[in-house]
Amino acid sequence: MKLIAPGALSPPRTQRPKMAQDFLNIDAHIREGRFQPSLALLAGLSSLLAGLEVAYEHYKGSYGQRVMYSPVVLSGALAGAGMWGFLTVGPRKRFYVWYRLSLF
Repeated sequence: MKLIAPGALSPPRTQRPKMAQDFLNIDAHIREGRFQPSLALLAGLSSLLAGLEVAYEHYKGSYGQRVMYSPVVLSGALAGAGMWGFLTVGPRKRFYVWYRLSLF
């Protein structure tokens, strides 16, 4: 039976400072507000996918009651809010580029 030294399975010392620097970069992105646009986009896209799933399930139920339309409409509104948050939070350049593209 071969014995393994206690520190033999730990990563080499050269990788630890890089990992610490990555955590510091993530912390700086959150603190300085560069993380919020991507979080808003993620929330908008996830609500869009949830809305599609709800629409499919309610379609199978033949939209028997009028209240079945509300999650579908609200998911579209949440997706729009997520896109608006992505385009307007942070650098304003993103909003103007999308705005100019939408005019064509």
